[in-house]
Amino acid sequence: MVGLTDLMFIDYSKNSCHIGTWIGQEYWGQGFNEASKVAILKIAFGELGLSRVFAGARTVNIRSQKAQEKLPFISLHVETEFPEEHKALEDKEKQACVLHVFRKEDFDTYLADKENPHMI
Repeated sequence: MVGLTDLMFIDYSKNSCHIGTWIGQEYWGQGFNEASKVAILKIAFGELGLSRVFAGARTVNIRSQKAQEKLPFISLHVETEFPEEHKALEDKEKQACVLHVFRKEDFDTYLADKENPHMI
């Protein structure tokens, strides 16, 4: 097993959920983070009909933050835009966290650009 990526805290009233990922250290830097996010976001946005998927990281977990920052279809540091989600994440983790979000429209644009790389 390379790792796992899952959706949790699915809330249809808010049209959102949270994503979690763990990838074994021997597989770091091989593109599995982005590939797993693309696969699970297709489910979140396409099959579940959600509009936002939140991703967080403990502020002390720099590696996780950097992995999220590399994703071209993520909005970074949305703590002030979604204070309730940020607080819930910090309550769950019992420590300071950063909050990012995948938005359906940004992800759809990313997929369209991947399918048509020469269209600008």
